[in-house]
Amino acid sequence: MPRFLKQFLILAGISALTTESRGQCGAFISNLSDTIPACKNTKVQLDATINSTGTFFKVLDTVWTPATGLTNPNIINPVASIGTTSQGYKLTVHALTANNFVTNGNFSAGNTGFTTSYVVGTGGTWGLLSLEGTYGVSSNPNLLHTNFSSFYDHTVGTSAGSMLVVNGASVANVNIWCQTITVVPNTTYDFSAWGASCTNSSPAILQFAINGNLLGTPLSLPSTTAQWVQFHTTWFSGNNTSIQICITDQQTAVSGNDFAIDDIEFREVCTVEDSTYIAVTNMQPQISQTVNLGCLSDTLNVQAQNNGGDVPSQYVWDFGDGTGATTANAQHVYPTQGQYTVKLVTKKNNCADSASVTIDTRHPLTIAAASDKDTVCAGGSVQFSNTDNGTTALNYSWDFGDGSPIDNTSGPSHVYSTAGVYTVTHTVTDQVPCSDTTQLTIVVQPGPTATFLASDSVICQGTSINFQSTVTDGFKRLNWNFGDADSIQAITQTMHSYDKAGDYTVTLTVDYPVCPSAIVSKNVHVLPIPKVYVGRDTAMCPNSGPIPIYNHWTNGPDVSYLWNTGETTQSIMANAVGIYWLKASDTLGCTTSDSLEVFRNCYLNIPNAFTPDGDGNNEYFFPRQLLSSKLVSFHMQIFNRWGQLIFETFSTSGRGWDGKFNDKPQPSGVYVYMIEAQIEGAPVEKYQGNVTLLR
Repeated sequence: MPRFLKQFLILAGISALTTESRGQCGAFISNLSDTIPACKNTKVQLDATINSTGTFFKVLDTVWTPATGLTNPNIINPVASIGTTSQGYKLTVHALTANNFVTNGNFSAGNTGFTTSYVVGTGGTWGLLSLEGTYGVSSNPNLLHTNFSSFYDHTVGTSAGSMLVVNGASVANVNIWCQTITVVPNTTYDFSAWGASCTNSSPAILQFAINGNLLGTPLSLPSTTAQWVQFHTTWFSGNNTSIQICITDQQTAVSGNDFAIDDIEFREVCTVEDSTYIAVTNMQPQISQTVNLGCLSDTLNVQAQNNGGDVPSQYVWDFGDGTGATTANAQHVYPTQGQYTVKLVTKKNNCADSASVTIDTRHPLTIAAASDKDTVCAGGSVQFSNTDNGTTALNYSWDFGDGSPIDNTSGPSHVYSTAGVYTVTHTVTDQVPCSDTTQLTIVVQPGPTATFLASDSVICQGTSINFQSTVTDGFKRLNWNFGDADSIQAITQTMHSYDKAGDYTVTLTVDYPVCPSAIVSKNVHVLPIPKVYVGRDTAMCPNSGPIPIYNHWTNGPDVSYLWNTGETTQSIMANAVGIYWLKASDTLGCTTSDSLEVFRNCYLNIPNAFTPDGDGNNEYFFPRQLLSSKLVSFHMQIFNRWGQLIFETFSTSGRGWDGKFNDKPQPSGVYVYMIEAQIEGAPVEKYQGNVTLLR
């Protein structure tokens, strides 16, 4: 910051001020409102402009105070970052007056208007400035010294311009340029001058002073020639009314130390100030809320609070479920439990602020009841349990459905003494209070019973005995065990016979899904039966005489016999073919019987037709296939109706006649056969008859 600002700027209280101008420089500040409304935590563009009545030279600098929150306090249009409080700013502009108090500062009038301890150059080997401690005014240094660089002045930069060209002396503090100027006491002035090196060795070190007092720090010119650099500082006049400004060179080298000076200016500094106040709208909304929980819905009451901030002009509520309100205090009913974000937006002066809270209306009440069994036998116990869940303490209720008192424990047990189907009602209640109910069904089965009746308790071997049971319904398995390694299941009525005599225990076992098994038994005495076996079926030949048939077993004297022939002896003689049976009975009433069949074994069964048509059935005429015993000799002849022998065989193993003669099929008709056959152990038998050939 320039020294004069450090010395003279005093921050005044921020208020709505009109532009203040000092120094009569013709500058003024516009477009800066006394009050700028703003929302908190925003950015405000300060749009001040500097205008002129046409009399000031240029703006020297701009300063905003305080610098708090500004992007750059030294530019005319910074951006202010505003927090939550209002802020005032003052803009101070320093400008230079149009009047340059230095006479002939650009040397356009030649070497007039100033005094110097140097002498005007009059010539030499390299030109007018061949000697140290000489000067001249020219548009180009090279015109005054052939070793000086060629360049133009700082003012116009062409050959039309002029500059002070100096061949520096080898003694320091020799006045190069001085001028006496009248000043106004207690006024700030701006002083500046431009310098450039004419040669690149031993650049000059220029020192500036007012009334012998140094101004700023010496200006060391660059070694690069033709490069103009500025000396600039400000000066406060104090009590002075007249001053002398002088420029000296602190470089003492003989070689080099050649330079040019141009555009020496001494101007009065004027100050312009203006202020603005950024008025921040700072609403500080807060939400105060209460929630009244219900069973079917939950009610929210909210109140908007300002917390010491600005009072809003508008309220907008969002209850998080798609509904809202526009009053400061509001009530809302949530039909569904959940977690909701309630947001309040307050508005004023085109500003908005917000606050939010999370509302949790979840208070779920879930009920779930269970039992260790759903079917029990009368007198059995059922253990109940629950997995009820709630957000508050729970109260329980159990109604067992059988008229017993209500149980209020969490997991009771209960004994059902009477068979039936019971509905158990479980109710749970939380602290809202809300309730829920669930039901279980318990089936209580009657105690098992089982009995059975037997048609007899003493039976004969092989005789059936009937059993009829009476059991309680609902069994899962019913089993009869007859005591002889035989059993049967799933039927309530059955019969059984015993192959062996003896004493047997018949047991009925009825199993139930829940109730214990019912078991009942009865004893059965099985009596032995008489033994009868008349042998295997046999055969007889005609005219061969009767054959004996008899019981191959021996029974006691208490056994009587009866043949189907009416005979009562243990054996008989069979005179004819047929079935013969024998029944034996004892004195206890037990009977048994056996039978055999006597076959005729000494004849042929000769077919009366055959069909040799190639279908594989009944293709040959040969009675040997139907013999009832072994054939040891055989002779068969076939004659047609004219008595011609058309087939003859002596073979006992052939197929017989195939209906052909000399390998030619014979026509359908009746043919005559003559057969002589001998059965093993029997005489030769002769047969003659007709056989029909069918096609």
